[in-house]
Amino acid sequence: GDGSPACYVFHEFHCTDLDLDRYEQAWNLVIARHPMLRTVITADYRNRVADAVPHYRIRRYDLTALPDGQRQARLLELREQLSHRVIRHDRWPLFDVRAAELRDGQLRLFVGIDALICDASSFFLLDRHLREAYADPHTQAPAPRTDFAGYVADTERRRDSPAYARAAEYWKRRIPALPGPPTLPTRPAPGAAPRFVRRSDRLSAAQWEALAAAAARHALTPAAVLLTAYTDTLAEWTGEDRFSVVLTLMDRPLELPDIDQVVGEFTALTAHEVDRRDGGSFLARAARTQQRLFDDLDHRDYSAVDLLADLTAHTGSRARLPVVFTSGLDIGELLGSEPQLEWVGPIVYGISQTPDVWLDHQVYVEGGLLHVRWDILETAVDLTAAETAFAAVMRLLRTLADDPACWHADSAESATADIGEDVTAVWAELLGIQPAGIDSTRGFVASGGDSVSAVRLARRLRSAFGLHLPIREIIAPDFTLTALLARIGGQTIDTVAATGPVTELVAPAACDGPFELTPLQQAYWVGQHDAWTLSYRSAHGYGDLLVSGITDADLPAAARRLVDRNPMLRTVFSPNGTQTTLDPSDAGLAALPVDEVDLRTASSAAAAAEIARIRSDLQRRGPGPEPWSFRIVAVHLPDSRLSLHVVCSLLIADGWSGQLLVSELLTYLDEPNAMLVPQTARFADYVATLAARRRTDEWTRHRQWWLDRVAELPPAPALPVAEPAAGISAELMQRRETRLTPEQFATITTRCTERGLIPSSVFATCYALALARAAGHRHLLLNVLYLDRMALPADLDPVIGPFATTALVPLRLPSSATFTELCGRTQSATAQTFDHALVSGVEVVREIARRHRGAQPVAPVVFHSMLGLRPPADMPESIAVLDSFQSIRTPQVSLDLQVGRSPWQNDAIAVTLDAAADLFAPGAVDAIFDDLCSTLDRLTGDPSAWEAAVTLPAAELPESRARPHGRTSGPLSEGGPLSGPTDHKVAELWARLLSETPDSAAAHYDRATDFFGAGGTSVAAVAMLRQIRDLTGAPVRAGQFLSDPTIGALAAAIDREADPARDQK
Repeated sequence: GDGSPACYVFHEFHCTDLDLDRYEQAWNLVIARHPMLRTVITADYRNRVADAVPHYRIRRYDLTALPDGQRQARLLELREQLSHRVIRHDRWPLFDVRAAELRDGQLRLFVGIDALICDASSFFLLDRHLREAYADPHTQAPAPRTDFAGYVADTERRRDSPAYARAAEYWKRRIPALPGPPTLPTRPAPGAAPRFVRRSDRLSAAQWEALAAAAARHALTPAAVLLTAYTDTLAEWTGEDRFSVVLTLMDRPLELPDIDQVVGEFTALTAHEVDRRDGGSFLARAARTQQRLFDDLDHRDYSAVDLLADLTAHTGSRARLPVVFTSGLDIGELLGSEPQLEWVGPIVYGISQTPDVWLDHQVYVEGGLLHVRWDILETAVDLTAAETAFAAVMRLLRTLADDPACWHADSAESATADIGEDVTAVWAELLGIQPAGIDSTRGFVASGGDSVSAVRLARRLRSAFGLHLPIREIIAPDFTLTALLARIGGQTIDTVAATGPVTELVAPAACDGPFELTPLQQAYWVGQHDAWTLSYRSAHGYGDLLVSGITDADLPAAARRLVDRNPMLRTVFSPNGTQTTLDPSDAGLAALPVDEVDLRTASSAAAAAEIARIRSDLQRRGPGPEPWSFRIVAVHLPDSRLSLHVVCSLLIADGWSGQLLVSELLTYLDEPNAMLVPQTARFADYVATLAARRRTDEWTRHRQWWLDRVAELPPAPALPVAEPAAGISAELMQRRETRLTPEQFATITTRCTERGLIPSSVFATCYALALARAAGHRHLLLNVLYLDRMALPADLDPVIGPFATTALVPLRLPSSATFTELCGRTQSATAQTFDHALVSGVEVVREIARRHRGAQPVAPVVFHSMLGLRPPADMPESIAVLDSFQSIRTPQVSLDLQVGRSPWQNDAIAVTLDAAADLFAPGAVDAIFDDLCSTLDRLTGDPSAWEAAVTLPAAELPESRARPHGRTSGPLSEGGPLSGPTDHKVAELWARLLSETPDSAAAHYDRATDFFGAGGTSVAAVAMLRQIRDLTGAPVRAGQFLSDPTIGALAAAIDREADPARDQK
């Protein structure tokens, strides 16, 4: 119930004499000195250190002109915003320093840092190095001989040591009798974000000296005395005499040279059992505490983390020890003197927060005083009771210091899991549950899996364990964890089984220079050259956001960092259909595609009109100008609001990448210091991977599977149109949208789990039913768009690029069946397609078009589900999205249904239908969308609707086609040998494009030779027609050529259209 707060430590200082520029310089010096301050955490939980980072700038807030009341309110607002930050671990920096400038040169300094890179001891060390760099910026400190990576390696080495084995045996022997945590009084706040509060006090120098001296007289360590006082208070508070707490220790092995000069996370955790049943005096209890402490510390190599894993395995439920004791008494030993945190000014506020911790008791010495702090998770623990207990522990400590008489008054498996445990952990992770909560007799889908998690499970099983499983098997009802583990144990996995597009990245042979387009990029590129009906000058996605919380943003600087980071934003496309990434220093990239409009003083009506104009203009015009394939317009509005408009070519970014682009842009606007997780892969690597796929036997098998079925594929839905697609010239796709509430989507998810269905299949089936009724036939071809990146390594997660691809799903629905049965058919057909998805839908469409001939789109009805996909990046916490709008313009698509979580409103499921304007008969698209929505309403409102009979049209296929994709009867042009100079020139040009010699081409080409039959592609066709236009002046349109792509027909068209003035050329 307490959620997962970040590991974060925050301090707020009041400074009266701090040179902020000098302090900023000191920070940059220590950043350069300590690698962990240049570190981010990757998705696979590894530290990644950047060799260089941008100059760190302290964000400053000028509060000098504010009246006293407003200034105090703003300071409290900043404290609230900054003290409980959840810093993203995959982007730099993992610390945050800001300053509020007050009157008379005073400052309020806010310093926060993620404990994953800096534990408590390191924070004091970092503070000392900051102090030294501030005092003398020119002093060059020698680099430590050990770094944090060396410490991690030493930690791994110690896990294989005899000491670790002895420690493991010691703790495992105690597991059966080890008590749980103290039962703290709780006051849960359901739904509230985890929030810590601090209560602090101190013993005077005299009291601390007296307490330490008394401990020494009784042969006790101060730490043992303080721990006993804490556990005595817990016992009185909870009424329990046996419980366990966690101790945090500083783990800096002395054998590592200069380890005391390294910043990092050196915290080690050990469990401590409290047993007060023998009673006795405080002195007796403290002596038992110390003996137990010494015994435990002798076996500290086996940490509390290991112990909790074993406890979980032993009990079958998750073990937790959320009550902590943190001693910083040895910090002075590390620093060589007592810490001096308040050299910049007094601490006026501080807090720490840690996952799975409810109460953290912290002690350290500074200025001769013993500082005692309790950080309390107030959203779980009864704060009033905690405050009473804190007061009690302080009274006890003062009594021990002042009154000498009061001292006398009356085993489970190793955490290193085997492969079965690892597979179980992966299963649980992808389902979002704890391993203990797995029902091993329920199928993966019945347990909550969906299409995305099924693909990810296939990827994880293949990459981590070498197990190859087809998607159709994973989503089968009998695919349970028990069955999976049995197959693993029996070694029955087929190592060449089809797995869909799960693969590893292949690096391209060359890092620079042109590289080919992906099949879907080719379709978009060709669609921008009028090669098909329903073509557009630009295929792009558009979106705008109305946001608040961005102040003093430098949009050009943010855009420049975005461009420098993301190679695809610097990519240009040649007339020959290749792509090249420009170097960030290329002169052509000097002028950014960024515009700013200042409407801060405009009226509401004027601002709304200008925003509407910008929205319409960008949707119609698309990105640009060259060499840019995206464009950003920012409109500054009153009340610190910003209307951000982004249009981006589908050639450089799919929809998911578009969201990533916007999230990164907002991150740079919000935090100029931000350095995102480094990119270790490029889109060019993905393109090389696709090329490598096409050279595998598996790809050949997939291709043959499709070739065997192309002739029998059903057609796209024959929807009612106002006029043929060739007769319209739409500039926009019109959008219809509805949203499902979280409760409605939860209902669908529950019904799916009960029936072994995937939610995406439910939406696809609703869509298919509406299409079948509108078209009058129930066998139809659905074009499914999906993100190929989810089947590739996580290296591509932070990369912007067009990773989308397509798969053709032939749906053959019966005339009557229940909705659940129809959904099962859709799911089965989709799984079968995904098991042969190494050959994309674009490539299958290309084969259909080659057989069918003509420029009509083959599969223009699209379904795109992003259910199950996490957002590409979190919104900066200080930015609020007030409103949003999106649209898309896709060539060769007439109808596109998209389902997924609203990117900026994660609690809603958006269902949008984009339709080519002016193509459909009046009311046709509305009828389809209303039909779909009506079915969804029944499914969410009436449980019986899932088993109710659904009646579909009697016709399987439209009357116009019985066998839609068979071969044509023969060439449209007359055959015969090449005759005339134009025939020969066309043949020579084709030979060069298709990597043949002119002589060999003349030997076997004739007037009926088909360009695509000879090995040409649509991209090559567009490039070829461009060359013909340049050579002859004949403007042969791609659509005209596609209707009869033979040498004879093209030569005849050239002779009709050629410019006589170019005959000599």
